[in-house]
Amino acid sequence: MYRHRIKPYGSILFDEPGPLQEKLQRTVERGFKAIKLGWRPFGRRDSKTDELLVRTARDTVGPDIEIMVDAGGSEQFWPHGYKWALETAKMLASYGIVWFEEALPPDDIEGFIELRRHAPLPIATGEVLTRRQSFWPFLQRHAVDIVQPDCTKCGGITEAHRIAWMAYEHNILYVPHAGTRRWVWRRTCT
Repeated sequence: MYRHRIKPYGSILFDEPGPLQEKLQRTVERGFKAIKLGWRPFGRRDSKTDELLVRTARDTVGPDIEIMVDAGGSEQFWPHGYKWALETAKMLASYGIVWFEEALPPDDIEGFIELRRHAPLPIATGEVLTRRQSFWPFLQRHAVDIVQPDCTKCGGITEAHRIAWMAYEHNILYVPHAGTRRWVWRRTCT
């Protein structure tokens, strides 16, 4: 099934609570019903800061706006592993976060498999993987709930299209990363 309508999301960076509130308010005023927050300072200080940022976001936008969180685990010298990711996933789920993206380094397939198995919310990754062959183990082993190729890194639109078909065949949600995120291809039950 193909979708005729999709829900685009605004993508903004985390910030200190005050500036974060302002960014979120502007994003909601632009009409976005979903917002992805990413990177610093989230995941770079301590768990109390992470929760403060997520609570600030939820309190600012309310319960009707979807929030996704991108930890930025593809960043060079990512300091966290599975246990941090699992504890953070539990915290995020308590705030109704839609998915947890890049919680681990991109080559930690075993960590993603365990995280997906135990996390109380969907797990996403794939923005730095290149070529469809890199995605195959993640899809075949159901290491993630959502695969997110970036057309600028995975080999272009044609290669992203092939990855989308592979995700579809494995019943894994496909949400493109970066400039292509406005279109979503998803297997749905009718």
